[in-house]
Amino acid sequence: MPACVGVSRSGLALRAQRLKGVMSSAVWIAFALLLLLEGLPLLVTPARWREVVRRVSSLADGQLRFFGLLMVLIAGAVLFYSARN
Repeated sequence: MPACVGVSRSGLALRAQRLKGVMSSAVWIAFALLLLLEGLPLLVTPARWREVVRRVSSLADGQLRFFGLLMVLIAGAVLFYSARN
C-alpha cells in the first residue's frame, strides 16, 4: 500500500512546503558555516594565510588536482554517512 494513502493532497503539499523550508534553512546554515570557516584564518592570521596561498600557488597542477579529489571524496563520504543516519 502506498505511503500517501489516507493523506490528502493538501497534507502532502504542506509536508512538501515544510521540507522545502527545512532544506532552505540547511543550505543557508551550510553557506554561513562555509563563510565562517573561510573567513576565520583571514581575520586571525592574515600573514600566515598569505604564506599558505603563496605555497599552494607554487604546487604543480597534478598536486592540486589530487588535493581537490581528496577533498571531494571526503565531502562525499561525510554526506553519504550523514544521509544514512
